[in-house]
Amino acid sequence: ITNEDSGGFHFVGSSSTGKTTALRVAASVWGGPSHLKRWRATSNAIEGLAVQHCDAALILDELAQVEARDAGAIAYSLANGQGKARSYADASAKPISTWRLLFLSAGEVGLAAHMAEAQRKAKAGQEVRLAEIDADAGAGFGLFDVVPEGIEANFFADRLNNATKKYYGHLGSQFVEHLIADSAGVADIGQAVQRLAATFAGTSQAGQVRRVAGRFALAAVAGELATQWGLTGWQEGSATSAVKRCFDSWVESRGGTGNLEPSRVLAQLRAFIEANGESRFASWNETPDRVTHNRAGFQKMNGDHGWCYYVLSEQMKVILQGFAFRDACKALAAAGVILKSGDSNTQSVRLPQMGKARCYVIKADALQGGDDEQ
Repeated sequence: ITNEDSGGFHFVGSSSTGKTTALRVAASVWGGPSHLKRWRATSNAIEGLAVQHCDAALILDELAQVEARDAGAIAYSLANGQGKARSYADASAKPISTWRLLFLSAGEVGLAAHMAEAQRKAKAGQEVRLAEIDADAGAGFGLFDVVPEGIEANFFADRLNNATKKYYGHLGSQFVEHLIADSAGVADIGQAVQRLAATFAGTSQAGQVRRVAGRFALAAVAGELATQWGLTGWQEGSATSAVKRCFDSWVESRGGTGNLEPSRVLAQLRAFIEANGESRFASWNETPDRVTHNRAGFQKMNGDHGWCYYVLSEQMKVILQGFAFRDACKALAAAGVILKSGDSNTQSVRLPQMGKARCYVIKADALQGGDDEQ
């Protein structure tokens, strides 16, 4: 109806904050307790779950239970709506599984942290496909903003959990019936999502933010429709304000409304220089009898530009491994970290003991705090 991409939401936080309770309540919209699935499966098995839940909600608990080395690829696959290409024994191609869904997830770790356990680095695209929301609402009740008067948060969670075992599977089918019957209202859904997504994203022009804002807006519009059709008992506008809270939490946890890659490129370069500045960058005036092993470049004061690192061109590719190299250098130049020579990101410099070579000249002071703008 809206042509929005598939994608997911992931509640992340410590144990006993109400994450699994939230997933059970969400699952009860569509089915019984068995509608809540677990991440503890192979990538092939989760692909099968995605096919089964096409055009519906797939709800997965405990991200940490999936193999860390597979987590990123599964997140990509779920959101991209397409399984692996496979072949029969005679080498002819099997039909490729496809699906379209939103998925809701929870765990004590986020995607990037879980992938790091297997020495894998999360791409920005993976984290955009699985938007992380802090499970602690900050009100002292774990995931809840408020609880009914006279009851503690844990007892309220117990009440919800017990209710999901008795009452389930009704609202989802009624929602679909209303979608079918209300053809005039359905025609406006796409525009309503676009307007709300623009409101959520505000002035941000970052494609990643606007894309995720569309997913949050879709959830908000669905909530408002369910309220309008008498399915929730909520006040008008409450679904939108709740989703906006979650969107703002996602923005805060990712570090702002810019695209992630520039800040991550800068962070990786800064971390390398912080760890190796003295050992791998020779002093410009260093005596020939001192050898810098595995040299990445040189360092010196450079007039008005202050302290600079002259990174050898091939070493720069090693430092920025994991990123599209040209795009990464372009981002660093745009942030004022690379000192350009005309239109080029490199400079031809006569280096001590080496002669003329092309280098990336890195301004040390520009390395600090560059991701504050993000």
